Amino acid sequence: MSLPTIDYSIKDIENLVAQTIDGNIKNIEMTRLTAPGENYLSIVLKVDFLVEKNGKFSTINAVAKRLPMGNVANEFHKFAMRSEILWYSELLPVLIEFGNEFGIDTSYFPKYLGSRLGNGKDEEPILLLQNLIPEGYRNVDRLVGFDLETTKAILRSLAAFHALPIIMKFKKPESFKIVKDFLDKNSPIALKPPPPPVENEKPIIDQAMQIMFDKIFAIPSCQKYRLNIEKVSKNIPMRFVSSGTEPWKTIGHSDFWINNLMIKSENVKDPMVKIVDFQLSNYTSYASDVIFFLLTSVRDDVQRQSLDELFKYYYDQLTTITSKANVPELKLSYSTYLEEIKTLAPSEKIRHALFFCNTIFEKKGNVPDVLTGEGNMDQHMKYMVEHMNERQKEKMSLIIELSVEKGWI
Repeated sequence: MSLPTIDYSIKDIENLVAQTIDGNIKNIEMTRLTAPGENYLSIVLKVDFLVEKNGKFSTINAVAKRLPMGNVANEFHKFAMRSEILWYSELLPVLIEFGNEFGIDTSYFPKYLGSRLGNGKDEEPILLLQNLIPEGYRNVDRLVGFDLETTKAILRSLAAFHALPIIMKFKKPESFKIVKDFLDKNSPIALKPPPPPVENEKPIIDQAMQIMFDKIFAIPSCQKYRLNIEKVSKNIPMRFVSSGTEPWKTIGHSDFWINNLMIKSENVKDPMVKIVDFQLSNYTSYASDVIFFLLTSVRDDVQRQSLDELFKYYYDQLTTITSKANVPELKLSYSTYLEEIKTLAPSEKIRHALFFCNTIFEKKGNVPDVLTGEGNMDQHMKYMVEHMNERQKEKMSLIIELSVEKGWI
């Protein structure tokens, strides 16, 4: 599907990077970076700044995130954009400072270049970040998933990310208060779903969820798991929640899937990871991100052969980092960890992972450009479920099989 010809120019964009770009901006080139179906909450643009300093020229490669065009942006889009801008401008410096002080890795965060919240009228909200592609980072094909080595690299970064606020509670409670207050104020938990188009109907997302389970019940390989699937399908509504027990609650990315991870694998000893898209972060269990990621974004063969190994690998990484903090309260047994996984998987994450298979495994080029007004996002989600392809069904069937095998459902 060819991208529409649209004016993506951003008013006064040079002012947003005045504090981070050293030199005079001589030219700005701006094009659409991601294709329809690769992200749904914001339009992502490639922005190249030609900069002159002392007679020498260089190019600063950036990415700009902006709201969907025209009337497409709803309250959820606006919330997500505002939340991510504040994440990078206010919360990220607190996390990086703490990581540097206590020797906890923060290299997985992309560099922040500038932003504005907008005024709701003639000045739109914009977020500018370093473009990681020229640095050798790439998205892995969402239709395939991560191999074992890359999955472990991602889990190392995720464990470090989760460990930051967990340790911060005890080492720098004043900094943790900043983190917790930010998450309480900017969490998507408080958002209500948009009203259905017809009064007294279920929200479209809940209609789509019901359709999905009807389709799953009809998959031949799922027939023997019907009673297990019914346990998951009964609690149909899918909302953001805060789960977990202290002191192990942390920042949940809450959208930790393959397209929000960029990998550099060439000319490096181990895969290098960047985590992007922090629009939906909330205060929750470490298990939330781990389960969702391992169910949705890892190759089928890796899931079948190494799922237990990967859950244990994350546990080892997390507890290695927290043990170095020498905090007596931070003792997490492996059995307690597995119990947390077993609690969250059936109550939240299996249903979430199953539904997200529709997005991850939708055929490329088969998606309307909903961010520019080509169709309705909720209606498209419902359409995808109604017209589920074989790959989507295959992954859902595997998730069900593994969830039964692990005793989660």
